[in-house]
Amino acid sequence: MALLQGTLPHHLLMSLALFPSSVAAAAIAHVAGSQSINDAIEGLAQLQQLSLVSQHQERYSILALTRDYALAELATHPNFEHAARNRWVNWYLTFAQQHGGKDWKEWNEYVQLEQEWDNLQAVIEWGMTGDRYDDVRQFWHNVTCYTHSQGYQRNRLNVWNIRLDWADWLIQAAEQRLDWSTALDVMLDQGWTLTLLGQSKHWEQTNTLYAKAWELRHHKDAQFQSDLAVNIAVLRIQQQQFEAATGWLDQANQLLALAALDQPAATRSTIHVLYYQGEICYKTNCYDQSRALFEQVLDQARRIQWQRAIFLAKDWLADVAIQQQNFSQAQQLLEEGLHVAEANRDVCRIAFCERSLAQLEKARGNGAIAQQWATTAKQRFEGLGMLTEATETATLLQTLS
Repeated sequence: MALLQGTLPHHLLMSLALFPSSVAAAAIAHVAGSQSINDAIEGLAQLQQLSLVSQHQERYSILALTRDYALAELATHPNFEHAARNRWVNWYLTFAQQHGGKDWKEWNEYVQLEQEWDNLQAVIEWGMTGDRYDDVRQFWHNVTCYTHSQGYQRNRLNVWNIRLDWADWLIQAAEQRLDWSTALDVMLDQGWTLTLLGQSKHWEQTNTLYAKAWELRHHKDAQFQSDLAVNIAVLRIQQQQFEAATGWLDQANQLLALAALDQPAATRSTIHVLYYQGEICYKTNCYDQSRALFEQVLDQARRIQWQRAIFLAKDWLADVAIQQQNFSQAQQLLEEGLHVAEANRDVCRIAFCERSLAQLEKARGNGAIAQQWATTAKQRFEGLGMLTEATETATLLQTLS
């Protein structure tokens, strides 16, 4: 290392140590302060010759022991470290803005974010440690879409713990700065995550969080307040407090009237209310009303080409069709839905389709086929950490044995 002191390879090695996962040469060159990508690649080749750096395809990495040594070396050059870390943060702020910030309520691809996730996570957590509030807030805005999607493909009890920790930090930091707008945005998002985790301990936290957000709601506009009312309604549905949920949805509608939203935001907000009204009707055995509401959701979602809402409406219509013994319609909707869910790699929705197919086959008297579908669905729910749904599916399996 002493032979490299003050050279570009020395700067590249110290810069590479900031990345816990492999990274492209352009990112290393930027953090090192190199103006020439060709010079950086040549410097990385020198480090490879010294067995300090390894290359796989177009990405570079170092061994853990070498990284520890390079980080220690970085600490002895505080001026370079300060500048390099700033460039590191700015590189990923730009990266996250380019590849994130998507609509998390729609299906999207996150190939770039997924590839860089370990590095992004390191930057964000360093920003939290250093109290870089504005940077962390920007990161949250741009990566929250990806962190949501993780919970529909992997065990949400694991992957969502990270986003909950970040949310706790960001809410507290926003409150300290009296940045109520950001605090409320993150509260809304955190409450939704806790609700979907589906356990009573999470619901207790959500109750407290939403009560606080409702008290502070005047810091946000009518659209936000309507979204908050919808989220509270969803929590009440999960708790099977259907009358209370209906009241919150009515309040959400009143707030929407005040919001005077442009399209397609107005239609999306209306769809949210109709959707959960339909769910309440289904769960209270009002199947005709449920079907009518989900048909409205489907019609309006098609108008604005909201693909995930189209899928969800059809999924519920299939469940209604099963209850009303319209088996051929249910099968058509579920087979189509399963194909769409698989194409979008949405393991969560695949599991729901499979469970509905089990219920369809049970209603038809095909116990063995129903058992196969239910077994697969239960395994997927367990893999996703969706314990409530896994338990419900286990109960369905008991009726088939």
